[in-house]
Amino acid sequence: MRISAKADYAVRVLLELASSPDGSLRKEQIAERQQIPARFLESIMTELRELGFVRAHRGDNAGYWLSHPPELISLAMILESIDGPLVMVHGSSSDETSYAGIAAPLRDAWVSAGNAFRGVLDHVSIAELVQRSTEPLERASAG
Repeated sequence: MRISAKADYAVRVLLELASSPDGSLRKEQIAERQQIPARFLESIMTELRELGFVRAHRGDNAGYWLSHPPELISLAMILESIDGPLVMVHGSSSDETSYAGIAAPLRDAWVSAGNAFRGVLDHVSIAELVQRSTEPLERASAG
């Protein structure tokens, strides 16, 4: 498993948008809050828009919004969209690998690892992560 900087930044962008009170943010706000280099963020925002994760609006109300409710966006969806298959062996998806002889069962191990990883990430949504980040604040203000 390897998560690229681009995929990590993409997740952080979507978290920022999901946590915004009015649902939208400008690129500059996202870059500042998550300390993402502006040029890199431009590329990520273009890709997130092309992949259908965000919408953009220009003009007086310029900014970015999530295209889908955050409950419907899982970490697995984001990572696979940005980086490709979650588990890769020699640049190919684990289910596309094959081995001869004594190493033949290794393919199944890679596929199982990928399925386990996917199982976790499929069940973690952007909404859940936003909720987790606000829970300590809610407890502190209640006490």
